[in-house]
Amino acid sequence: MKQIFIIGGMGSGKSTVRQTLEQLGVPAVDLDILGHKALACDSVKKQLKRTFGSSIFDVNGCVDRAALAAIAFAYSHNTRMLNAICMPQIERLYACHLCELEKQHRSYVAVEYSTFTTRNEPLACKADVLIAVVAPLEARLQRLQQAGWSERDIRARIAQQISDDQRKQQADVVFYNDGTPGKLAEQTVQWWRSYTRCTCANMFPSSKHQTPSGKR
Repeated sequence: MKQIFIIGGMGSGKSTVRQTLEQLGVPAVDLDILGHKALACDSVKKQLKRTFGSSIFDVNGCVDRAALAAIAFAYSHNTRMLNAICMPQIERLYACHLCELEKQHRSYVAVEYSTFTTRNEPLACKADVLIAVVAPLEARLQRLQQAGWSERDIRARIAQQISDDQRKQQADVVFYNDGTPGKLAEQTVQWWRSYTRCTCANMFPSSKHQTPSGKR
């Protein structure tokens, strides 16, 4: 199964790419959603309580994601500790999901990965294709503020993420999202058609094919 990882900063448009691939019939995984599931795991909650205190829990004993984020994204050290606690469980959940897709004989999976830092990570090292979605900072700020985020929270989170230059250096394909969601979706469709033609051609070497655009 080909694993297509989609990375990008907040407001870059990586969800649009994932959703477009889903519409094209590619099963998709949002690792942020698996992260939310990981927060419900008892062992994870115990580690979070030891690390960040009881203030991150609500009256029902569930993790208050807003309260956790306020602490975890305030300093890079806190962000690293949060990832160290949650990522092993996220990796297990992702592995289970892959097993289910393999049982269905699916050929591809699209994975949205917002906390990516390097291809040497246990999850990212398995990527067959790494797509970086990049966009101007001002455009990202505008999109996120329209979605209800405060500029302070946006900048605090972006400060804990790698830069677009670092993403581009590690990516196989780069999508530039400086326009509308529709234009980004068009980029995605064009790339997907090119990529699948190339993949099929590699399965049948006698066929003529061209390498998709981007850093491959």
